[in-house]
Amino acid sequence: MRAERKDIETAIAKLTDGKDLVYKLPETFGGEFAHIVLNQEGKGKYAIVLENQVDGKPAGKKSVFITTDSAVFCAKWVNNMWGEAV
Repeated sequence: MRAERKDIETAIAKLTDGKDLVYKLPETFGGEFAHIVLNQEGKGKYAIVLENQVDGKPAGKKSVFITTDSAVFCAKWVNNMWGEAV
């Protein structure tokens, strides 16, 4: 079920170092896992990190998609991509 923007924003507000929020994107939008993490390097407070999947499970290879200071941006992006909380 598609994650609601407000629920994602609430979860981001509780995010701590070393933890991440994981959302599965549908095949239409790449079928990857999107992780929202606190950015430890470079600009932006948050990073959206994408991870490929193999047979419905995380493949382990992650890459930073975008960094931002806006929790609202992260929440809207996951919601617009029909992300489902994992």
